[in-house]
Amino acid sequence: MPDQTKDRIVQAAYRALVKRGYHETSMKDIAAEAGVAPGLAHYYFETKEDLLVAAMEHACQPVMDAWQQAGMNLTGPLPSS
Repeated sequence: MPDQTKDRIVQAAYRALVKRGYHETSMKDIAAEAGVAPGLAHYYFETKEDLLVAAMEHACQPVMDAWQQAGMNLTGPLPSS
């Protein structure tokens, strides 16, 4: 079962980062957006950078899923053309 709290924090991070940008968004802001205590956000993500990576992966997932469904190999070398 996926961790819904962690997912909620990642989704909140994405929203907060889009609204305010990286430098203007704190872990406290992200926790408030997710409706969790700041300590809980730090429990799942040690740093804001870790959370940024998770938010970027979250944002890219629909495109990556579509590419995979189209038969593209996402783990191999990039095509030369």
